[in-house]
Amino acid sequence: MKARSKVRALLNHPDLVYAGLVALIIGVGLMARAMGILPLP
Repeated sequence: MKARSKVRALLNHPDLVYAGLVALIIGVGLMARAMGILPLP
């Protein structure tokens, strides 16, 4: 029940969901860069 209400609350704020996805992608990219997987500057 609690998880469903959380999901519903997130769906009511798509900008927060988008910001979270962007932060997740940036975090994964930085981790990959730190490990030397991606040859980024």
